[in-house]
Amino acid sequence: MRKHRDLQEVLRASGMRITAGRRALLQFILDNRSRRVSLREIHAHLDGRVDRTSVYRNLIALERLGIV
Repeated sequence: MRKHRDLQEVLRASGMRITAGRRALLQFILDNRSRRVSLREIHAHLDGRVDRTSVYRNLIALERLGIV
């Protein structure tokens, strides 16, 4: 699995901005890579910093990039 900085470089290369919410989402994904997590669990972890729709859209984008 790649490290946080590597994943940020993938985002930059694809033209995505590195926001605080995306950084937190990437870190959560890295911290929980050995298990499946629900959208609800991700949203709860981000503690309202990112709304549910944004989490969903970011997960779709990360999936397209091969991160998730």
